[in-house]
Amino acid sequence: MNAFDGRSEIAGRDRIRRSVSRPLAPGADTVARLRVTHPFVCRGAVSPAACDGGEMVIRWWGGDREALRGLFREADDSEAEVDRYLGSGDVLVAEDNGLVVGHLQVVDGDGAVELKSMAVLAERRGTGVGRALVEAAVEHCRRGGASRMVVSTAAADVGNLRFYQRQGFRMLRVERDAFTSASGYPDGIVIDGIPLRDRIWLDRELVADQS
Repeated sequence: MNAFDGRSEIAGRDRIRRSVSRPLAPGADTVARLRVTHPFVCRGAVSPAACDGGEMVIRWWGGDREALRGLFREADDSEAEVDRYLGSGDVLVAEDNGLVVGHLQVVDGDGAVELKSMAVLAERRGTGVGRALVEAAVEHCRRGGASRMVVSTAAADVGNLRFYQRQGFRMLRVERDAFTSASGYPDGIVIDGIPLRDRIWLDRELVADQS
């Protein structure tokens, strides 16, 4: 379902400033280096330097995926589903001073690449981490020849729907009753007062994409 607060993520989208963008060649490790501003530190700060959270690195994850399971579980309430795709595709991580604060997984799909999983640590939501991860993934897939990217999220998760549309994705279709016990989802999950039932698919064209 891709767990992060879409509303606060958008509100904080300017709090990370890209300082270096590196080519996304196959096998490249570091994708981008960004300066990080921590909004909670900035409150009452006497100088801009006091807000500086240091450098955040977005890079490809080459380690054991099990080390990222906690983040994958933030994005999906079904352990069975996480088990199914944990080892698939490629994974970008955002690291702040060596701490992984977010991840994004892309996998090959039917006629499109899929943004399969994304999550940001709760304490780092609203600082632009999610937006930076999406930008890096889109650029990588575009350079790799992909023409379209799809993503799905819960229809009940209004924040995520807002976030992805702000990133240039458009509504594609509704998959009814996607989140059931048959897929490993517990009964009774409610998001923003809305029962978790249906999945929304969105897509973004990558060819000559200027979003």
